[in-house]
Amino acid sequence: NHNSVGTYAVHTYVVRRNGSQYVVAQNTWDVSDEISATVTVKNINTVTGCFDVIVSNINTTFEVKSVQVPVWSKGNQSDIKWYLAEKQKDGTYKVHVDIVNHNCNFGTYQIHTYVTDGMKNRKKVNATAIKITKPVTTVSASANNENTEYNVTAWHVPGTFGKSLKSVQ
Repeated sequence: NHNSVGTYAVHTYVVRRNGSQYVVAQNTWDVSDEISATVTVKNINTVTGCFDVIVSNINTTFEVKSVQVPVWSKGNQSDIKWYLAEKQKDGTYKVHVDIVNHNCNFGTYQIHTYVTDGMKNRKKVNATAIKITKPVTTVSASANNENTEYNVTAWHVPGTFGKSLKSVQ
């Protein structure tokens, strides 16, 4: 079976006109289903609720078919989302995670990474976690010279992630 792992042997034979044959070359090689990679979480921004997962140094016998990254924050995985990583120009794979896809939950996010090769071998190559903490909201107010109008500014309002913010009152 050409999809199997293990040790393969190739013998090259010469067949003479009289029908006799003999080996002119012999080779063996190992085919492994081992898949490994380096996974790094970067650009963690607790204000926007976003971070990037970078998968690099993928080592596999066969070509990479896909890199998938499931992310969740709830113990029962009710907010799990499977991200399909995009190959970058530098050969790495990247996923951009926005917690708006996870009900804007704060807390610890579980991040697993799976690599599938061209022979449909799929392997978890990493499991890590990061903490997204609730940002500290800052509010300021200033009045005009007549104290008839006020300008109120709020920074780091939880819920401003993506399009999840409905209003500030």
